[in-house]
Amino acid sequence: MLVIALLVLAGGVIFARYVQMQLVQGREYERIAAGLHRDTLPLSGGRGRIYDRHGRLLTVNSSSCSLLVWPQQIRKLDDDDPLVASGDRKPRAERLAEVLARFGLADKDSLGRELARHNSMFCLRHGVDYLLADSLHAALVRNQLHDWTVIREEYRRSYPYGEAFANVIGYVQPMGRLTGRAGLEGQLDSLLAGRSGWLEVQKDRMGNPLPDPSYSRRDPTSGADVRLTLDADIQQAAYRVLERSVRAHAALRGSAVVLDARTGAVLALADYPGYDPERYAEVAMRLHRCAAVADEFEPGSSFKIVVAAAALESDCANEFVGRRYDVSAGHIQIGRYRIRDVHNNGVLDFDGLLVKSSNVGCALLSMELDAEHYYRTARALGFGYPVGLGLPGETGGSLDPPERLTTLRLANIAFGQGLTVNLVQLAAAYGCIAAGGAYHRPYLVESVLSGRDTSYRRRQDRGQAAVRRVLRPATVERLKTILARVVAEGTAHGARIEGVSVAGKTGTAQKVDPATRTYSSHRSRMTFAGFFPVEAPRYVVAVMIDEARIGRFASEVAAPAFGGIGTELVRIERARERMAAQTGMTDREGS
Repeated sequence: MLVIALLVLAGGVIFARYVQMQLVQGREYERIAAGLHRDTLPLSGGRGRIYDRHGRLLTVNSSSCSLLVWPQQIRKLDDDDPLVASGDRKPRAERLAEVLARFGLADKDSLGRELARHNSMFCLRHGVDYLLADSLHAALVRNQLHDWTVIREEYRRSYPYGEAFANVIGYVQPMGRLTGRAGLEGQLDSLLAGRSGWLEVQKDRMGNPLPDPSYSRRDPTSGADVRLTLDADIQQAAYRVLERSVRAHAALRGSAVVLDARTGAVLALADYPGYDPERYAEVAMRLHRCAAVADEFEPGSSFKIVVAAAALESDCANEFVGRRYDVSAGHIQIGRYRIRDVHNNGVLDFDGLLVKSSNVGCALLSMELDAEHYYRTARALGFGYPVGLGLPGETGGSLDPPERLTTLRLANIAFGQGLTVNLVQLAAAYGCIAAGGAYHRPYLVESVLSGRDTSYRRRQDRGQAAVRRVLRPATVERLKTILARVVAEGTAHGARIEGVSVAGKTGTAQKVDPATRTYSSHRSRMTFAGFFPVEAPRYVVAVMIDEARIGRFASEVAAPAFGGIGTELVRIERARERMAAQTGMTDREGS
């Protein structure tokens, strides 16, 4: 009876444990067991591509392999192997270096030094070709070295236009998947990356995955493709001209914006110096931003179009236009502050205030304007709020509200001091004049191809119609005439383009010295913004050169850069017209 009782008790304990393992802890043991022979592999969808307006690839996806090595494991086995110690067998590290050298990854000695230098797992090589990696794996298996090496698939994103587009496109970091970290790559990452998938696999005793069709999986979805308004030819031309200008004038940097005057589409958005997006870690982080939208600056005299437009749009327009402005003293006093002209301009008519770029004359004009009306005009022209291009770090600039526009403040703003803008805002304001008084909001993304669609669909139609009507036709014609005279007989001779009529305005704005908190006498930002041809504007171009050490004024620095970009635009346009004519002639001959 005692033996039976003990057996029943033991059976009860075993049964209770069995119940506990199966019903209470069953799911946990099932998970542990599955983890020993099953695994889930992530499946990455292809990253969406980015195109220019003509369908040229600005990003290229490619696949390759990387080689990972565990050198400390190899050295440990060699140290514990009596055959290696006696010299009857080559050390595994030496054999591995020989195999890798045979496949052209490097010479044997350098590979040996690289293996000896690391104590933990490291990636020996990136970008190994697929076919080469397959043959290499077979050789590692034959030499019994595959247990300490892993060949892993990796994805690369390359940028065929390099530095010219880096400030707009940005770059990706290979963190498990390609992750956008700057420019449109970062801003549109969720759109470009698509959706990841997964695949359940069985593992052998060495942990190698063995796919089984009966296991569950979720297929990845490729990211969307994006077509931009940028033109690769125009972007590269603007970048080249900027580079020459910055180098020739020993400047810190430069930016340029090119807009389609009829729609507001951004054709070029260039910054120099740039960086190689495939080697982004080698440059300072500040170079990763798009300075044309992320940097604010005082525009100087290029902002004088606002005071002129406000005067022409006011109820007293005829009075302002018919008046003569005596600026022969070369300065005016407002309280304890003095506003000066660079040159003595004598007595000027209304047009002469901008043609001669008189700070004193524009300050006198601003004193007679209603602050509320002036502020509304500036806002309508796009100042004081972000344009909305969709690039990281975009700023809106600063513009004082009417209640803060004192006489002195309004006089300073009249010639571009005491407020800030970015270069795209400045280009869009001149684009409003070029478009006959209609403000077209600049836009950068033309269309998007989703991962499931087969054709491009419009993402936005901002360029098809004006956002708002800002200036009357009479105001536009007067401003066009004035800005054309600035180039023909005023301060901007360098902006001329052979065979094309040009309108625009220079701006030289002193920078604030951080040490004294006053305007510096030798550090400035130089701008030129304008459009051409004057009769039927096609292009709006704005240029900013920062801290040129050779050349004092925008007429010497920024205006020639504008002229250089304009000349390139005309050359590109004429070359395309010739090509189209030749193609049409060939088509007619063929038919």
